Order: sequence, then C-alpha cells, then structure tokens
Amino acid sequence: CDMLQQTPDSCNYFNNFRFISSFKQPPNLLRSLFFTNYFRAVCCSKPGCKTCDIFIPYNNYFKYNEAVSYLNSNVNCCTDNIIYFAICSSITCNATYIEEICLPLNLRVNIHRYQTTHQEHTILPFNDHVNQCSPNKKMLITILYSMKETNDKKRLLMENYYKQLFKPTFNAM
Repeated sequence: CDMLQQTPDSCNYFNNFRFISSFKQPPNLLRSLFFTNYFRAVCCSKPGCKTCDIFIPYNNYFKYNEAVSYLNSNVNCCTDNIIYFAICSSITCNATYIEEICLPLNLRVNIHRYQTTHQEHTILPFNDHVNQCSPNKKMLITILYSMKETNDKKRLLMENYYKQLFKPTFNAM
C-alpha cells in the first residue's frame, strides 16, 4: 500500500481495500517447445463442395504408416500450390498417390473424380485403380505441404521429398 499512499487522499481511499501481490505465470516450457506452430488441415465447408466429403482433416501433423508430415500453414480443400496425398478408400487396399499442383485441390479432385468414373478418359493408373478397387469409386485425400508463392521448381522438389518419405505405391509406376 506504500506505493498507493503517495497522497493523503489516495491513502484514505485505498485503506479500505485489501491488495494481493500477483505475478504473471511464466510460459509453459513443453508448450513452447512442441506447439509453437499449430496448423490445421480442414474442410472448406462451402455448400456443394464434394471434396469436403473425402478430405482427411488433421491438426499439426499427418501420419501414415511410419511417415510423418508436419503442416507449414493452415490449409483447406480450396488451397492451391500444394503437395497432396491420396489414398484408395477400399478397406482392404492401401494404395497411395502423391502429386504437386498449382491449382486448388478441389479442382484437381474434380479431375480425379471424372477420370475415375469415366474410364475412357483415365490417364493416371491411380484413378484406374480406384475405379476398379473401391466399391464407391472414391479416394481419401489430404494436403501435406502448402507453398505461399507459385514456384514450380520448389514444388517439384517438395513433391520428390514427400514421395521418398511416404513411398506411395502409384508414384513408383
């Protein structure tokens, strides 16, 4: 109360109050070490978005088998300049595919969906596989990495990194 008793008026006023000393809690060491960058992969939730139905949302990291990928920014199914990961939706199958794209993921998924359901237009072996293997002709998909700027060379380098990390079955063909 000494600090507040600088003037006689304040001393009389503050004598009726009881003050406690408090200090700011130091930052949690564990939180600052492990969760400094917390990013999410989420659905866009736009009306009519068919990619939301097959998008795999996750927080901070994606793990498939023993490979782990950490997000570098918040992403959704409309994000562009990305590396994405596709999985055959059949329960008995674990076929996977990785690709880099500059257009938004939902537009690329539309192309996958069309090529999967129209075999005469199928270009990728993965789309042909999903058509024959998955009873509902669907794949599951998520984003592994997002780039802030359009840089084709860097995106190709990152695609090769993730192919080595996850070893997708249909990129080896």
